[in-house]
Amino acid sequence: MVSVGEPVELTVRLRGDGPLTGLSLPPLDGPGGLPAAHFSVPEGSVAGEVDEETNSKLFVFTVRVKSAEVREIPPIAFSYFDPSTGEYRTVTSEPVALSVGAGHLVGVADVVAAPTVVSQATREDRPDGGGAIATLVGADMSLSTPQTTLAVPWGTRDTRLLLGALYGAPLLAALVGFALVRSGGRRTRNRTVRQALRALEKALDDGQPARQAAPGIVAALRRLADVSGNDPRETSGIVERLETRAFDPTAADQTVPREIAADLRRVARDWARRPAVQVPTTAVVSAAVVSLVALAVLIESPESLASEVAPEAIEEARGLYRAAIEETDRLRRVRLFASAERAFRPLAAANADAPELHVDWGNAALGTQDAGRALLAYRRALSSAPDNERALANLAWVRDRLPVWLPRPAADSALDSLLFWRDRFSVSQLHLLGGAAFAVGVLLLTPWPRRPRWLGVVGVPALAVWIVGAGSAVLTGDAADDAVVITDGVALRSADSTGASPTFANPLPAGTEVGIVEVRDAWVRVALADGTRGWLSASSVEAVVLPVTPDVTTSY
Repeated sequence: MVSVGEPVELTVRLRGDGPLTGLSLPPLDGPGGLPAAHFSVPEGSVAGEVDEETNSKLFVFTVRVKSAEVREIPPIAFSYFDPSTGEYRTVTSEPVALSVGAGHLVGVADVVAAPTVVSQATREDRPDGGGAIATLVGADMSLSTPQTTLAVPWGTRDTRLLLGALYGAPLLAALVGFALVRSGGRRTRNRTVRQALRALEKALDDGQPARQAAPGIVAALRRLADVSGNDPRETSGIVERLETRAFDPTAADQTVPREIAADLRRVARDWARRPAVQVPTTAVVSAAVVSLVALAVLIESPESLASEVAPEAIEEARGLYRAAIEETDRLRRVRLFASAERAFRPLAAANADAPELHVDWGNAALGTQDAGRALLAYRRALSSAPDNERALANLAWVRDRLPVWLPRPAADSALDSLLFWRDRFSVSQLHLLGGAAFAVGVLLLTPWPRRPRWLGVVGVPALAVWIVGAGSAVLTGDAADDAVVITDGVALRSADSTGASPTFANPLPAGTEVGIVEVRDAWVRVALADGTRGWLSASSVEAVVLPVTPDVTTSY
């Protein structure tokens, strides 16, 4: 019965008929040895001692159990050449049953990465301890160029006003377009009605006999009824009187009577004053409603703001980082990296949208062997620049060095590969692209006077781009609930109390990625990548998305 991290002494004895002086064990963490994910073994070869009386060789070494899931020391394999059969053979030891309890693992790598000679100031500045990384081989420890350290990708500043303009302006323009079309139709109608009315007045004032004047008057009256949208049957009685006068042999040669002309003028002027039939306004009302809803959603969408940073503060942090890179003494290098990390940390918090600055901060944390803050910095950098190469490479590097038993975020699915643009643009950039496409589509589809028809055809693909861009932004989300454990070796508990039992077999290492489910005073309920839920101290977790106020270093 052992605890996680407790040393276990193993004795391996090899027996044989031939000489055993030059015999050695294979690498203990290699094939047929102890799994590196579950056991910490000595580096290099293990020296053995020959017992001539029993013709055996004894190997004694110490290992440490790294996981509470271990149930046995597995069989250790040894391969040799059998001259009697002329072939290689493999023998194995018997497994050793273990009962492993939870504990805090402190291994050889931790001792190398965290020197015992540390000043009191350093201990106070690093109360969480951080996660240990034995070596930095393979990590991209380059520093950003001075020109790009504070560079902010397009579309990551406060874009609420711009998005409001992209959605509101084209909708207002569309309302104007509909109004122009309607008003243009009214002007054309009014002009045509006035012309028809003048033609009728001229026919009535011509002074010709009723026989000759009647056909022109009737034609002008029907034209006026047609362009004004009225029913010509309203004048059927007056027209009958006019035609009766025109066909009366005794009166046909006389002019149109004044009372008939007055009645015709009265009806014609009444037709001219009547308003035209109103065009349905459903499209205009719908556009206004959509505009108001879109603007309300955009106003409620918070965006992080970057603040100004003194150039000397940036240069000081960069100078400490360069000094750490050039330092050859391991202890002094770790101390310089720690100073650089403390210098970069407030700068990164004050510039949430500067991905290169966050990568520099993450690299400084990596230099101090702090996997938690390093992974947090890389995640924050990728939230504003998803295609940042240094952040992507180092994030994958840190994840690969976390314990194999730790649940990890799911790998990209086939759908993610299909929607490849989601890995090229941030959420705010996708919103801006969608807003721009929406503006183009609405402006092209608005029925402007004398608009070419092909413009409306182009507007349909633009609206399709809007649906894809805005939909991708909504599906991607803003990682508001994502967080990273920054304290090494914390227990995931079943309740918000230090006395609650653990819900996960192993203590969580710094760099564990979780999702925030609930916040309760000094505790947060989190979910691991495999769905396991439990409670952590709020001080041991930091959110990926920075809070609105730059001076706050933790969201809880």
